[in-house]
Amino acid sequence: MYKVFIENHPVCFEKGTNISSFLFDKYAPILKLEDYGEFCSEVASCSEVKLPANGNSPKDETFLSNFNFVEAAGGIVFYNELQKYLIIERLGKFDLPKGKLEKSESPELGATREIEEECGIKQLSLERKICDTYHTYNLYGGHFLKKTHWYFFNYDGNEKLTPQTEEDITAAIWMDENEIRKHVFSNTYKSILDVLNSVI
Repeated sequence: MYKVFIENHPVCFEKGTNISSFLFDKYAPILKLEDYGEFCSEVASCSEVKLPANGNSPKDETFLSNFNFVEAAGGIVFYNELQKYLIIERLGKFDLPKGKLEKSESPELGATREIEEECGIKQLSLERKICDTYHTYNLYGGHFLKKTHWYFFNYDGNEKLTPQTEEDITAAIWMDENEIRKHVFSNTYKSILDVLNSVI
C-alpha cells in the first residue's frame, strides 16, 4: 500500500481485487490528466479514498505517470538540550524544512542541506530514515508528483535560528510535543501530519 496526497487529500493505493469505489469505476483503469481538476474535486468530497494499485509505487499508476516526477528531502530535527523539535512557518502554514534535491545529490545530503539553508543551523547529526511521502501539485500549468524522503536529526548546537525568507519562510521555531499538537496539527499539511505522527 502507498499513499499519495492529491491537493492535500490522501488517496491510498492498495493491491487486491476487492477494492471498489465510485472513483475507480469512473476514472480507472486510465485516469486522464485532463480529468485532474474533476478528480481532485471528487477526492476532496470523500472522507477516505482507496484505489487498486497497479504496481509498487505511485510512479506505476497510469494517471500519476503523466506527472513530472520530483524528488525532495527534509527532516525532523530534535534539539537535545531543549527537548524540542524544529518547526517552520511558510505561507501561513506550519511545515518542516525540506526542498528539492540537486542533481546527483543523495536524499541524506539533500535533507541536511535544506535544513541548514532554511533554518541557519549546521551542527546536525543524522540518526535514521523516517519515511517517504508523495503529493501532487500544479505549478505554472504543469502537474507534478513529488516524493519527499524524510529523516530524523539530532541537534546539539547553540546557533540562532534564521528563517530563509527568500523561500517564503517567515519563522523557524523550537516547539515541544504539546506545542506541536496544540498549534501545528491544526494548521499544516496532511502529509506533514503523517511525518510528525511517525515520531511524536
